[in-house]
Amino acid sequence: GDLQLKLSRETGDVWRYETRPQPSLLARMVVSAQSVERGTFRLAAAGVQPLDYSLDDGTAQRGGDEASFEYDRAAGRVRGFARGEALDLELVPGLQDPLSIRAAILHDLLRGRELGTYPMIDGRQVRNYVYRRVGTETLKTAVGSVETVVYTSAREGADARAKTWKYWYAPSLGWLPVRIHQIDKGQP
Repeated sequence: GDLQLKLSRETGDVWRYETRPQPSLLARMVVSAQSVERGTFRLAAAGVQPLDYSLDDGTAQRGGDEASFEYDRAAGRVRGFARGEALDLELVPGLQDPLSIRAAILHDLLRGRELGTYPMIDGRQVRNYVYRRVGTETLKTAVGSVETVVYTSAREGADARAKTWKYWYAPSLGWLPVRIHQIDKGQP
């Protein structure tokens, strides 16, 4: 299947990021075509500052992968719910969510910063994700051959069979990812 990504400016320095799956027939067994993930973030001098996040897994079942939370910078907390339970976490410096981390990565790449470790809300916990540059590769795409810089990301301290991601970022296209692979339990 495919994943539709939409980034739109709300006002000034505030942006909304939204994803909607377009699962293939087989993928519909695990992903609802009604699923929608949304997040709002601010572009600040210090980087990407998430404001809110929500995930509706598209099922009538409550408590699955659904989540909704807001960042309260004045109180230094992130509050809402995730996986059917209340969420109340400390707002650590640089904290991202599953959508804002994508914008934070692009923000850093566009500023010539090498990627490193990013704290992210993962379920109901804050976990660190490590991004490592693993090389370069030329990819054939619908718009022709594109030079890319390849990164992997995984949860800090995870073993070799844990879920990892591999990204091919294209500097000539504003560092947009032109290919993304998820590897789970050693299987792409």
